[in-house]
Amino acid sequence: MATVEYILYVYTMKNIKIQPKKPQDAESLLLMVYRYKGKKLVMSLNEKVVVKYWNFDKMRVRTNSNYPDHVRLNYVIDNWTNALSDAITSFELENIIPTTLELKERTKVNKSPETNINTTRSDKVIVELEKYIRGMKDEQKYSVGTIQSFDQLYNNFSSFANAKSITFRDLTLERLISFTAHLNRSSKTKKQYAQGTVNKLQRRLVQFLKYMKDLKVNVDDSYTSNSWRLSQPKVSGNDFALTKNEIGLIENVKLPKSLEHIRDRLLIGIYSGQRYSDFKMLTHKDIIVENGIDVIKIRQQKTSALISIPLTKKLKFIFDKHSGKPPIINEVYFNRDIKKILDIAVIRDEIKVETQYNGKIESKMIRKCDLIASHTCRRTFVTLAIQSGMPLSEVMKVSGHKNLKTLSQYMKGGLETNSDTKDLYDNLF
Repeated sequence: MATVEYILYVYTMKNIKIQPKKPQDAESLLLMVYRYKGKKLVMSLNEKVVVKYWNFDKMRVRTNSNYPDHVRLNYVIDNWTNALSDAITSFELENIIPTTLELKERTKVNKSPETNINTTRSDKVIVELEKYIRGMKDEQKYSVGTIQSFDQLYNNFSSFANAKSITFRDLTLERLISFTAHLNRSSKTKKQYAQGTVNKLQRRLVQFLKYMKDLKVNVDDSYTSNSWRLSQPKVSGNDFALTKNEIGLIENVKLPKSLEHIRDRLLIGIYSGQRYSDFKMLTHKDIIVENGIDVIKIRQQKTSALISIPLTKKLKFIFDKHSGKPPIINEVYFNRDIKKILDIAVIRDEIKVETQYNGKIESKMIRKCDLIASHTCRRTFVTLAIQSGMPLSEVMKVSGHKNLKTLSQYMKGGLETNSDTKDLYDNLF
């Protein structure tokens, strides 16, 4: 049975708010706010945070290797919130309603010294890799594919010789070369991995080691050498966009019931121009009225950009069809099943795909239905929008691209939305 102290602790923790003092600034002082009995306690944590790395929902600093101070800052936040919670609980048990000054002073007394911030960090690679992946999952901003590749790295490292005892200083060039040889076989099936898979897992390991290096962990520098890494094959030709006619085929083809909801998510992706991490979650709750028209207003997962997507007739039709809640689909199943949909719709034109590796170029013809993936939706939207004559500034407002150089990568073949541009979207597909 929960104790009174524990119940009070849980209650107070839910009501303590941590927030940037000036969220509109690039960097802001952190404040701790607690409202009680008509009073309001506001305390500075005497720490500044780069606002773009702040998670407003979780009131934490985002896990990001480009901002290694997040570990220390989150420790400070935990320290202060625990101290305040303990102070509130003690006054409650004493049946005292403290003044804000009294609450502040007791919080300062309860606060632990911050000399032990790094004592929980292990020098074992496997331990920190597990924590790193867990942090990524908690952050809920990484794609399914990214998480899966890190899980795959963890599974393979776990099965590597003496994995539990390997420290960051043990990752010498010889050890990394040995691990590359280990990666050439799956730890479960014992089958040889494709070269691209080995390269991807190597890149994930480097990403993790850079992150630990940024946190001042004593990592051997051998990982910075290219001598242990396989070259990534350069692939061209697989970055195609669907045509307006092909979209019509997808819209009208008769499908098994098991694929109908997959088609609807596919069309939502095409009509909205978003990344899979964004369009997989779109529901009626994202719809608002802006400048007199209905738009889908979201903050993009990857960039945190706030964008408005016109609610076109076709998008509205799909939302209405599912009572505002189109099914959410795992990306792995989505990418698998959209290939089936294109095959049934007889979208089987072959595309020449070239792979360049170690100076050698290999080419082969692959059907569109075998090449399509979730990102094809975004590329299709941008391509058709540009071909239709839509101003690039308008395309960028919906897609969330920050510059023309990035947008140009999507070209194959003018922050708010107003009624003058809505017709462009209704006639796009």
